[in-house]
Amino acid sequence: MEGDIFFIVSGNHIVLCPSGARESVALSYINHSLRKAGLQRLLTRFSIEPVAKVDKVKLLEQEGVKKVSLNASLYEATVDYTERKTTKMNLLNGFAEEFIALFAKDSNKDLQEVEEMENLSVKLEISFDSRKKGGELGRERLGKTAGMLIADDEDQGFTIITGGNKRLTADEIRISNKVRLAPHGNSVFRSGACDALEDYLVDLDESGMLEQ
Repeated sequence: MEGDIFFIVSGNHIVLCPSGARESVALSYINHSLRKAGLQRLLTRFSIEPVAKVDKVKLLEQEGVKKVSLNASLYEATVDYTERKTTKMNLLNGFAEEFIALFAKDSNKDLQEVEEMENLSVKLEISFDSRKKGGELGRERLGKTAGMLIADDEDQGFTIITGGNKRLTADEIRISNKVRLAPHGNSVFRSGACDALEDYLVDLDESGMLEQ
């Protein structure tokens, strides 16, 4: 009731336009549609995976990963974890739970209910110190962590610092585009969203992005 998501499927490609809803809503809709059509066998044969910009991927491959920063509200890192077990949430949840446990037996009721406070945030930074000799395995694992964040369609709110100190956010790494749409109540007009999605699909095709 608080949001929706528009999407178009063309062959093996899907373009999405979120309006207050996560991409998992589209995936859930497709799952239910396949079941309704009696095509349950197809449920294990598809997934929605974000596509990263080729130049950004090459940059990470060339320079490596120096630091990964993760941000989330305390509420998001705990309560939402049960529904969104993404790479970021897996990393942040343990730290958030430990923080909450510190106040579990506190006499102050407000501190006992700290998990309900959305104005508290959790920030985790994992970095590689190149000044120290060795540790190539650690650098490799940090690179794999960055790759998992990029590949997870639900993960946002992360920043990757390359070995050359270049800063990349989730929006900058994944193929995306921003458009202005006329508002319609709590959402936007369906016709406007569909037109924007079709135009974007054409742009991706003409630029060769669909060949990745």
